[in-house]
Amino acid sequence: MLFIEPEGFQSNCYILDKNDSAFVIDPGTDAEKIIRILNKNGIKKIAVILTHSHVDHWAGAPDLIKETGCKIYMGSAAKDVCFRPEVNLGAMAGLDFPGIDGFWNDGEVISDMGVTLKVIFTPGHTSCGIS
Repeated sequence: MLFIEPEGFQSNCYILDKNDSAFVIDPGTDAEKIIRILNKNGIKKIAVILTHSHVDHWAGAPDLIKETGCKIYMGSAAKDVCFRPEVNLGAMAGLDFPGIDGFWNDGEVISDMGVTLKVIFTPGHTSCGIS
């Protein structure tokens, strides 16, 4: 697992990698830095996990989609809020929320990118948080 030192909004980003694949968790605002790290580590295939809908966690996702063609995933509780600019705070940054390729349910087990993850709903900071 790689940790990316936060810049901009100060949102932590993690890269959970196995061989040449990885989950990028909360890409934050610096897609260029993430892409450099992915290339440096030989990571060719990625998927993005957004832990909740706030802009400081997803602002870099559109650039990652453009550069890598990655898919974006969130917890299913985000379905009702993620595309609302007043909730995702994209309006304050002048950004549109990226498309979502899939919503995961609480307790769902995901096997992809060479790893297995279990989705756990963790509402608190937002109503749609996952861990």
